[in-house]
Amino acid sequence: DFKLFPKQKELIDSYEVYQKTIATKSRQAGVTTVTTAYFAVKAMLATSNNPQKIVIIANKLESSKKILGQVREFIEQLSEHDIFYIDADNPVINPKKPKKVFSVDSKIELVLSHNKSSIKAISSGLNASRTLTATWLLFDEAAFIEKGKIIYSAASPTISTGGRVSMISTANGRDELY
Repeated sequence: DFKLFPKQKELIDSYEVYQKTIATKSRQAGVTTVTTAYFAVKAMLATSNNPQKIVIIANKLESSKKILGQVREFIEQLSEHDIFYIDADNPVINPKKPKKVFSVDSKIELVLSHNKSSIKAISSGLNASRTLTATWLLFDEAAFIEKGKIIYSAASPTISTGGRVSMISTANGRDELY
């Protein structure tokens, strides 16, 4: 059973309502876990006509890859349930699960076979997100990203078509971005 605490429910609600969210958290508050579970559900329930394109940006590539691994684990668990394969654009009574959950499954990118939703892990380098298009940008440990304001400005065009941005971080003093 996966039960959310009230503040975790509030975080999910804010993801649903606001285009831009910032969460300052204490360590071990479950914010990253809740966020990865949320992204897994969003990716699984997206339609093939409107797949999710989630980009995880952290101060180190290893951190982004770790979060991607958590999303992968949630998707693998969710993939056992038929409801996640019903496409709202093309509903079927008895959906067929794809033979493989992921058409791309690497340490830095996942692409779901049934709807082409993608989740990508990148580091916070100045040019890391320049050629990407995203429906959601997640800045993990945003307060620790060096040159955060510049990185955010470089990444912002990836969501110019109406995407969302979320920043989660433990506190790290005052910063231009966070």
